[in-house]
Formats: sequence, structure tokens, C-alpha cells
Amino acid sequence: MTKGRVLWLGHNIAKYTTSMLANKERRNILIDYGCRQSVIKEAYVQPDQWDPNTQVLITCVHGDRETYPVATIEINWRGHEEYLSVGVIPELGEDMIIGTDYEAFPQLLNTANQDHISDSWWEEAPFVSFNIEGNNPIRKLSKAQKRKQNRLYQKETVSSKTPVPDSPKAIMSMAGQFQQAQREDPTLKNA
Repeated sequence: MTKGRVLWLGHNIAKYTTSMLANKERRNILIDYGCRQSVIKEAYVQPDQWDPNTQVLITCVHGDRETYPVATIEINWRGHEEYLSVGVIPELGEDMIIGTDYEAFPQLLNTANQDHISDSWWEEAPFVSFNIEGNNPIRKLSKAQKRKQNRLYQKETVSSKTPVPDSPKAIMSMAGQFQQAQREDPTLKNA
């Protein structure tokens, strides 16, 4: 297997891509553990591989449901050869999407995950601006950014010293200040 890439899509979600042989041709694939049916671009399937009597119903991430023709293709990953029935889709973001219907899917996902971890997976990670071996950021902050950071820190220390109400009467007296407290809470600024 060619080493793939991992793209961070936010919220700790990764997109695993790699390549494998499909019909004896190297194809870029997306490894999707949320997909139960593997699919391939229509351009990569020969007409004699199509099964004219079979169609598959696929629900896309937006909730749309479409039926697509099915083809049986030969795939080969690290010597594991298998004939797999795949949905044939005219337009697809990758050459092929491998889902959990592939027999060696757990090994494929595990290997892709290990390849990304052992390689340079951090190059596209959210914390790339920090030096892993030291405490110093690689990118220097401007004076304005430092002032803003200091103001946020000062607000945090002031708000953390706010007394916690200990009686129902104290809670009720603070109820009117709730919206103001939310506006001033630095942890809610970007929410």
C-alpha cells in the first residue's frame, strides 16, 4: 500500500486516503468506516463488469437516497485479492470509497491509521504551529496579539475569582446578571 495522507477536518475527524489496485489499476481511495457499501467512479468500470439485474440504494451524507448500478470488480491490497460488488457512481470525490463491506476493511483502516501516526501525521494537525520538542511557538506573536492574549488572561483570572453563590437567595440575586456574566465569560466568546 502506498502511504496515504490524513487530513484533519476539525473536531478530531480525520479523512484517510491511500491507494490500492482496483481492476489491476492503481486508484486513490477514501477509507470510510461510516460507509457500508463500497463505491467507484463509473469511468473506472468496464461495461462487462456491470450487473444489469442489480442496483444498490445509497444514502448520501445529506440524506438523499439514490439507486445506482452494481459492478463486480477485483481489488488487491497487500496481496489480499477479492472480488467486491460496488456501487457505480457517475461523479465521486475520490476514485473509489472503500466501506465496511470490504473483507479486509479492519486491517486496511488499522494499517492506514498506523501509517499516518508513524509518518508525519502532525503536519496537518490543528496544533501544527507549536514546536513539539519545546514550549516555544514556531510562529512569533505580534505585539497586538500579545496584548489581546494578556487581556483575555486577565479577564479569565478576574472571572475565576467570582464568588460562587451558596444559598438560594444568593442564586436569585445573581439571576439578573446571568446574561451579563455570559457576555463577559471568555470561554463563550467563540461559541
